[in-house]
Amino acid sequence: MTSSAVSDFEIQKQAQQQQNNILAILKSGNATVVNEKLQRCKDFKDGKDITIPFCYKENSPKEELVLEHVQQFQKQFQLHYDERRNLFLYPKNECDLYKFICTTIRPQKIGYLELYNYEQCARYMSFFIAYEQLDPPDQFPKVIPSPTNVARWQKGDCFDLSILLCSVLIGVGYDAYCVYGTAPRSITSKNESDLDYIFINNGIKEDDEDQNKDNDELKDNEFAILPKEEIISKYDTKIQKQKEEYEKEQRRIALTIDDDEPDQMGHDFYAGRRIHCWILLKAGKRGVERNLFIEPSTGRIYPINDSPFLTVDAVFNNRNFWINMKLESKVADLNFDEMDTSMNWEYVMLDTLVEQAQQDDEDYNYGEDHNQQQKHVDPQQQQLQDIVQILDMPPPWPPKVFIDKECFLKGTPLGESTVFYKKCKIDSFAPYSQEQDGLVQRFTIYQDYKRLKIQEIRYFYKHRSDKLVLKRRFPYEFKTIEEYEPGNKPQRKTITTIDRQLRIIIYYPTRNHDGLIKRIEKIGEKTIEEYENRDDRVIYRSVRFDPKDKKFEQRDLTHNDRYMGQVKITKMTQKYELSELYPASEQPQKVVIDLQKNLIKVYYHMNKGEINPQFKELKRENMHSLGKLTEPGVEKKNEDALVSQENQRIANLEKECLTHIKNQEDEVKKDEEQLRSQDLKLEKTLHDKARERYKETLKKSEEEKQREQADKDYLYPYLEKRKLQGKDVLSYNEALEIQKDVMTKLKERLLSRAAIIQKKLEEERAKLDQAEQMQQKKSDPDDNEYINIQFRIDILEQRAIRFESQALIKYEEMDRKLKEDKRLSELKKK
Repeated sequence: MTSSAVSDFEIQKQAQQQQNNILAILKSGNATVVNEKLQRCKDFKDGKDITIPFCYKENSPKEELVLEHVQQFQKQFQLHYDERRNLFLYPKNECDLYKFICTTIRPQKIGYLELYNYEQCARYMSFFIAYEQLDPPDQFPKVIPSPTNVARWQKGDCFDLSILLCSVLIGVGYDAYCVYGTAPRSITSKNESDLDYIFINNGIKEDDEDQNKDNDELKDNEFAILPKEEIISKYDTKIQKQKEEYEKEQRRIALTIDDDEPDQMGHDFYAGRRIHCWILLKAGKRGVERNLFIEPSTGRIYPINDSPFLTVDAVFNNRNFWINMKLESKVADLNFDEMDTSMNWEYVMLDTLVEQAQQDDEDYNYGEDHNQQQKHVDPQQQQLQDIVQILDMPPPWPPKVFIDKECFLKGTPLGESTVFYKKCKIDSFAPYSQEQDGLVQRFTIYQDYKRLKIQEIRYFYKHRSDKLVLKRRFPYEFKTIEEYEPGNKPQRKTITTIDRQLRIIIYYPTRNHDGLIKRIEKIGEKTIEEYENRDDRVIYRSVRFDPKDKKFEQRDLTHNDRYMGQVKITKMTQKYELSELYPASEQPQKVVIDLQKNLIKVYYHMNKGEINPQFKELKRENMHSLGKLTEPGVEKKNEDALVSQENQRIANLEKECLTHIKNQEDEVKKDEEQLRSQDLKLEKTLHDKARERYKETLKKSEEEKQREQADKDYLYPYLEKRKLQGKDVLSYNEALEIQKDVMTKLKERLLSRAAIIQKKLEEERAKLDQAEQMQQKKSDPDDNEYINIQFRIDILEQRAIRFESQALIKYEEMDRKLKEDKRLSELKKK
């Protein structure tokens, strides 16, 4: 047996032994699974995250009094009603301290507009907090942390998420409550794969009704004579229809998945026993018209009479705790408006009863017997009021809930999320997380339940420099739709492209320089442009060309198409709107230039009451010949002159139409090149710009402080260089290095200054030697120049002597100053 075979055998033996050990541990029951929530609470209790506030460790006297009352209430309830029913009144917090669950709700406003509407708030919180299922699902959680920590951790179960959401909703003015009971597995596990996505229609707009109309036809009117219907054989129609249905069925069979049906969930061992907590939103405040349920894990809203929840065990908020006395009742049959008065509900605190009694007293009609009524006070009511003065609801114990701006903008703990719905997948991304294209959300819509065949993909963008906000792609149709927001340079609104066959561009009305609002490009066939608010009253212009005919003659009109290159124009059409300043019959409604038939057709607007429009059909040769005279005569000459003028005007229309078509094609091509050439950037929000300005201001202020500190502290540059600023006393080695740096720097500065003086002195001496030589050569020497040079030399020599003596003094003073500095006191000890 070879060594490699032995090693393989040993590896297999070790793997088998390890597997047997794992199975033995599982069978013995000693395997432990760490609960993430309990681990987070343990880390918080140990002080690993932050310093623990006092409210987490101890209860106030009022909290202790209420907690004692709640414990007695639960004992009495179990004694008189149901001893096996756990009311979950006082769970433990992160530090294993019992807290009345109503005091865990902390109503508070959080400064984000997205959290002021209950629908947006519920939807946002369902993504912001990572949902965790109860473990086990038929038992209450062992710990109820504060909503402050839940918002900071961004993780929690249904109770944690409900308490946080209820706190925010009450803080912004809603009448919100937490409800716990039982729910099906699809709710407790946050399984939305069989549910429709409620925002699936985002990005869909109604199609333009006139999109498929033929723009070459005249507008219909009530007097138009309809053409006769074409005679078609019924037998041929039947055969053709059967053939099309057969082909359609064959295509459907080829593309259909046989097992296309929703996945069935297996048997639920905890069916009917899964504990869950959700939100009740009562009508009356903030425009809520009826009572609603909010599922916090998904943000879905359900009416009371049509909700998926099975039973309701109890309801609570920051004011009281209500117990449902009829667990067998359906959720739709419960009346949540009578929780304070109905016998079907039992409340824990007395605040609600006293408030109701006070309202009844306010509504009482005081009359002449008011004094007698005051004498006969109900002793039971008086006793309740005395108790409430002592036993009222304590204030919420958790600290203020805080959500960081960066975390809020992410929207999810990781900045991105993927959720599966019925025939749909939603990918969400935080703004600016996708730096390449600014993608924030992607909808993938499928045709089957298995999510194999894609029907449509929608991309949602934000903060792009080209203003693209939505892109819809249909893979099997080879179709793409792009939507832009106002502000892009070409003023484009939507661009629809179908398999390089059709391209439709719709512009915003703010494109004022040419009035173009729509451009349809039937690639290789035709180009259509629609206008509005033009001075020349043109509302429509089209050009048709033949890309197959590449034989050009001198008289042919050509067009440089962006896709097909140089092509021959076969037809041009131009339409005009009616002006009220001139008679309708004198204004052309449409001009058709047919280059194949060599004809020009002119249609005029109709006056009121006319049935058929005026129509002229002219030959292009006559339009361009300018009307040659064949017979003499003044009247004929005048007539020919008018005809020639009309021909010239129509010929100018043809030239104008061709010029505008070419100019518009060049402009569209220029816009396309400009969009391709510019780099895509993500524009910053106002918050980011303000934050950057704030950072720049802080940076400038810090630099100014550093300069001021450097002016005051002679050691600051050296301490900053070695990152020792802030220390009161330096070690011996650090002090020695600072002393060496300071003395070296001082020595270099003194030597450089001495070198400057010496250099100037040498220059003046050289000038003196040169002046002496010049005086010897001259017969009449100039003594003034010699005297000035000698004077400067004497001054420089005196300055050099004085600087030398002062340099020694400065050096000694700096050495003494360093030794006396408290930060360098270690130098004296050694």
